[in-house]
Amino acid sequence: MKSISSLIHDGFVHFNAALDALFSRKYAFALVLLVVGFLSYGLLIPWLGLYGDDPYFLYSYYRYGAEGFQSVLGWFRPFAVPFYQAIVPIIGFNIWVYHLLLLLLRWLTAVLLWQVLTLIWQKAEVKAQWAALLCLVYPGFLEQAIPMEFILHFAVMSSFLASLYFMLRTARAPTPRARSTIAALLFALPQVMIEYFVGLELVRPVLLWLVGSETTNRGERLKRFLRSYAPYFILFLAYAVWRLFILESRYLQPALLRTLVDQPLGGIRIAFDEIVRYFVVGAVTSWGKLFAFPPVSTTLVVYLGVVLAVAALLHLYYRFAWTDERAFANQNREALAMLAGGLLVFLTGGVPFWVAQVPVDLKFPWDRTTLGIFVGVGTMMVGLISYLIKSKRQMGVVILLVALAAGFHFQNANSYRREWEQARTYFWQMAWRMPSLQPGTLVLSDMVPLSTYPDNSISPLVNWMYDPQNHTRDERYHFLNIDARLGGVLPSLEPGAVVAHGGFEGSTAQAVVVYQSATSCLRVLTSQDVLMPALNDNLKQAALLSNLSLIDPTPPTAVRPPFFMGDEPSHDSWCYAFIQAELAAQQGAWETVAGWGDTALANGWQPAALEEWAVFMRGYAHSDDLARARQVSDRMAAERGLFPYLCSTWRGIFETEDAPEELIDQIYDDYRCGE
Repeated sequence: MKSISSLIHDGFVHFNAALDALFSRKYAFALVLLVVGFLSYGLLIPWLGLYGDDPYFLYSYYRYGAEGFQSVLGWFRPFAVPFYQAIVPIIGFNIWVYHLLLLLLRWLTAVLLWQVLTLIWQKAEVKAQWAALLCLVYPGFLEQAIPMEFILHFAVMSSFLASLYFMLRTARAPTPRARSTIAALLFALPQVMIEYFVGLELVRPVLLWLVGSETTNRGERLKRFLRSYAPYFILFLAYAVWRLFILESRYLQPALLRTLVDQPLGGIRIAFDEIVRYFVVGAVTSWGKLFAFPPVSTTLVVYLGVVLAVAALLHLYYRFAWTDERAFANQNREALAMLAGGLLVFLTGGVPFWVAQVPVDLKFPWDRTTLGIFVGVGTMMVGLISYLIKSKRQMGVVILLVALAAGFHFQNANSYRREWEQARTYFWQMAWRMPSLQPGTLVLSDMVPLSTYPDNSISPLVNWMYDPQNHTRDERYHFLNIDARLGGVLPSLEPGAVVAHGGFEGSTAQAVVVYQSATSCLRVLTSQDVLMPALNDNLKQAALLSNLSLIDPTPPTAVRPPFFMGDEPSHDSWCYAFIQAELAAQQGAWETVAGWGDTALANGWQPAALEEWAVFMRGYAHSDDLARARQVSDRMAAERGLFPYLCSTWRGIFETEDAPEELIDQIYDDYRCGE
């Protein structure tokens, strides 16, 4: 039995060995990837929230528990349900943890890609590192801030790369390795959870064949290839049959395959156009975004800090960890192999999207389709750089691209931070303006100032806010974006049109219509607002449906947005005064409206949208202060496009308030109400 001193000595020996391993070239690059990933995506994690489909995901868990993911995903990705049922109950409602988990998964994807490429091109480890770096910061995918949805994607991508890694280790071994083979097969299974990366399975037989050619003669190579690839082929075939012929889902249907059957030449032309479009957007335009620099501001300072920190880190790493000039030597054969390999991965990775004819764009939500091609694009970039540029100048180009991409992703994360602030403002103002809503209310809107929130995500947050104790399948509230739903879920904007969507059943007879632009305050529209020039035709028509009686302005307990949307904003603002005035106007409390107008004027608060003065104009007029009402009216008149709205508002005032004929004539003349 060892003495305590011997155990302590052994512990120090192992600790020193661990430190040596950690700071070796192999582990140091994994650490470099982690730091680059954090600088690109992690700096703003504490200030990021929920976007895209994430509110729907989290509300489903809040409302039904882990079983909620069956309704979210079961209809088109049933094998992904257990993934979320295992992960979400552990993390719960800690939104920052989801962001951190996605960051770690993206880092793991880069690490595994580096290891896979190193096994493929054993004499080009530094080029494999560059490909991993470029894929880590690939600028075509912009939805890193939507963690709940995309932890699935990067978990599956990581699993696929791990499968390739163990498969290649087995293929290169002189004798079969049962453990590596089993690991490769197990890591191949998660592909069934999502269709995004299934096209990459077509790369597997190519890699197996190429690696086999290095170790055996042709006959033995063929036998070994068939024996090695058979289980993967069976898995791939089983998934394809299930996805194409058994799963009863209309999501991502193989439209191109049907076209190829009916019109072969037309289908080939469409396929070619799709490939070219994806190449231009995903491989060319995406990298051009790196040169969109922020304006002079605090953001620019942090952006420059990120760019310089990443550039310095990579420069130091390659200066001290790679002292052999031969590692950077220009090998045309190697470069062409990487170009060809990257092109193969690009073509196979895009198959699910081309077959389904899914759009690709560099903005939400269609930038997600670049996930199938980003590995191929990154590998092609390294091949191109290696072919065109000589010696260590290659490294300078790679470092520049990675550093600029890291700064670009910081800018992108900052836009999501601002979006979360806008979302918090939107829901807090909704709570202020509608402190209670009658169950069964349909909330309609259009021109929503939230670019990453479909109505499928706003509706859960509305229900969470107004009906937090509901854990049944029946929804008592529903939010619809008119433009996206008109003619479908929302049959028309006629009174009494029936709306049945999800667990909600209601009609346009019980609706309120809300409006907020990127700069204005949230307001509930009514028929009095149809002449507001900022409204589009949908909102003008919908405003006629809006029923203020569905809003209880003085409930025993006012609603609040879900707890993770943060503390209530300050009441010392124009929007709070405006919304409280609107709420008071709904009750006919005109003295209160005028009081809020006095508060706004005394504090020098100004609206971004001049039409918001109208409620104070009405408040003063109905409080027998027509002179003050006229002064406020003249503030609105600075925007000539508001003249029709001003005229309509004054006509409403004159219908109930006595006013001198001279004042009426003067107002109608000044605002050209007779034209």
